[in-house]
Amino acid sequence: MMPKFKRIALAVSAGVFLAATSMAHAAPKPEDPLRLNKGDKFKETAIDENGNKAVLGGSLFVSDPSKPVVFTFIADDDLFHNDKTYYWRDGLDGEWQVLFDEDKFRSYKKGTTFSETLNATSDEVFFAISVNYTTLKKAERGVYLWSTGNGSLNETPSSFGGDKNAAHSYVFYDYHAENVALIGFEDTRRFIADDWDDAIFTVSNVQGIRPVVPPTPPITPSVPEPETYAMLLAGLGLIGAMARRRRT
Repeated sequence: MMPKFKRIALAVSAGVFLAATSMAHAAPKPEDPLRLNKGDKFKETAIDENGNKAVLGGSLFVSDPSKPVVFTFIADDDLFHNDKTYYWRDGLDGEWQVLFDEDKFRSYKKGTTFSETLNATSDEVFFAISVNYTTLKKAERGVYLWSTGNGSLNETPSSFGGDKNAAHSYVFYDYHAENVALIGFEDTRRFIADDWDDAIFTVSNVQGIRPVVPPTPPITPSVPEPETYAMLLAGLGLIGAMARRRRT
């Protein structure tokens, strides 16, 4: 027969294990964007345990200028158009720079995440995807570029200006960590699909409002101490005495 103290220890161990298992199952888990299936709406699926949702056309401002911005690709929809290219832009006055294109994308296995470290010099950054529409009406065919933000940086064929100033991305701020944004794009004109999961990635060291830079205090000229004036007068007196001695 098992000694009494061993029976008590075994019972306590079993109770601790059951309590820990119960707590693990009870803990709320935020949605994982990798679980998005066709037809899922990013703007409804990308929520946290508090029920917060993503913001349409959200801006991306650099949180800490001394640190780099890190772009991490997560996933894109199987139906995302061919000839896709991802871009980033360092401020409004910057130029679009290629993050990766279709050829580079093919070198990664499906479901693999990868990151790019970006050294931004402006206080705001932009990301974009380009779509080559070949199945539209002839007058509407061409390469469209959809940008984060309110759509003011969108680029459309000169023959068709639809969606020029329309936001094509939802941004979820502080996604699982402070100053990390989760972005989901919609790649169809006029939001035909409306699933917003065609390109999904995170960007770190960004926030939704422009950081407030504290004003630089004015430089107050220093007032010489009395001892400084005394030394100055003594020096002038010594120079005067030496000049008189030379004349005599």
